[in-house]
Amino acid sequence: MRFQDHPAVQRRDMFQVDPRKLKVDPNFNVRGMDSRETRDHIAGLKASIIANGVKVPLEVRMGERDQIFIVSGHCRHVAVLEAIKEGAEIATVPCILEKQSTNEIDRTVNLIVANSGKPLAPLEVAAVVKRLDDYGWNPKQIAERLGWKSTNTVKQHLEMVALPEDAKKKVREGKVSATTARQMAKGVDRETAERLWKENEEENRKIMGKGGRTKKLTPRKVRQAKEAAKPRPEAKSDSASQPQVPTPEPASTDPYSAALDAWKRCGGLRPEKRPDGIPTRSDQQWMTQAEMAISGAMAAVEKAGASEALTDAVTLLSKARDRVADHVEGVNP
Repeated sequence: MRFQDHPAVQRRDMFQVDPRKLKVDPNFNVRGMDSRETRDHIAGLKASIIANGVKVPLEVRMGERDQIFIVSGHCRHVAVLEAIKEGAEIATVPCILEKQSTNEIDRTVNLIVANSGKPLAPLEVAAVVKRLDDYGWNPKQIAERLGWKSTNTVKQHLEMVALPEDAKKKVREGKVSATTARQMAKGVDRETAERLWKENEEENRKIMGKGGRTKKLTPRKVRQAKEAAKPRPEAKSDSASQPQVPTPEPASTDPYSAALDAWKRCGGLRPEKRPDGIPTRSDQQWMTQAEMAISGAMAAVEKAGASEALTDAVTLLSKARDRVADHVEGVNP
């Protein structure tokens, strides 16, 4: 018996199509094709396609005036066209036709649940959620169709859609996480937000100067900025139970460097604030190895994609880093 004649096999024909004839509906594709991560992804696909050809078929549908539109595989399509421009001889690419019963809502949902390529970024997922919201679906319907356990995940993505364009731009550029941008929109004034972004960019310049990797502005810094704006009573020190940091006269005249040097040299509990009033736990220079390790784990999870599980993981890691910082500063939560 041939494979295609087996009763368990449902036939879905594959066709070879000229990639130059494929059309892209700009109102359908939610992926940011010009983002740095997407461009890196396309570059990798192009190298693979030039060496091995297109292995995963694109999904397509028939549109008006007998045009063929891409449903899934936009990055592969761009990679193929760029490879052709560079001299690769690619006459056709494998394509499969979407199921006949597929409607616009099904296509929208499939952007998330049937994504077999690079996972959508949080803002791209948010665009899909907003599209379903515009169709009249309530949060419960959206969560169930996308396989999410909580309607809160739907709410969070709709909040991302409402972010100011300058905040969305910073998210796309990787300067701030979508979660942090959401928190800013809910409680940090524009002046404070700009200061945090500026400090983060300056910190990244220092890191890159040392050959390191850039850091995103984290939700921790946003929360600390909110806390710093609140009036706080003088903390009473308990010299019997909490060792105090000796403060010998520093050699440096820079208050920031002097305070940092004094703490690193003498040990003990970390001061809660820098000389300029910014919480020390929000500054990489003041972080312990444990806090840095958790920050790295948070960045890795955020890069893994967008889902309810990953959002929960980032939240848990953020809380864990808070607990470590509380221990370092002798704070009783």
